[in-house]
Amino acid sequence: MAFFEGLSKIISETGTTAVNKTKEVTEIARLNGAIATEEKVIKEAYAEIGRRYAEKYASEPEEAFADQIAIILEANEKIENYRRNIEDVKGTTICPNCGREVERNKSFCGNCGAKLPQANRESSVPENTEE
Repeated sequence: MAFFEGLSKIISETGTTAVNKTKEVTEIARLNGAIATEEKVIKEAYAEIGRRYAEKYASEPEEAFADQIAIILEANEKIENYRRNIEDVKGTTICPNCGREVERNKSFCGNCGAKLPQANRESSVPENTEE
């Protein structure tokens, strides 16, 4: 009978150790998750600081930031060109009043009712001319 009591004690201790290890691993995972969340907050704050600086000083950046500001300005210009290309492909434009996408042949914005400039109704997609 002593054998079974000893075996029971070993099983009980092993179970307790396993439960404690599980609690430890769970707590470590929770804390690592909290760290990751705070690191994300910091990263977003740094990004916001950079965005605000770039917006405020883009025309006259400090020398240490001039190369990065130039990269941002160039990328923004490319993005704007890509957006215009998408509009050309789709045959749309952006309402200057509300910012919604509108078909080029429309005289008024379907969202806000603003009168659209005449240029918006003319297709800016060049016709394919074969020579």
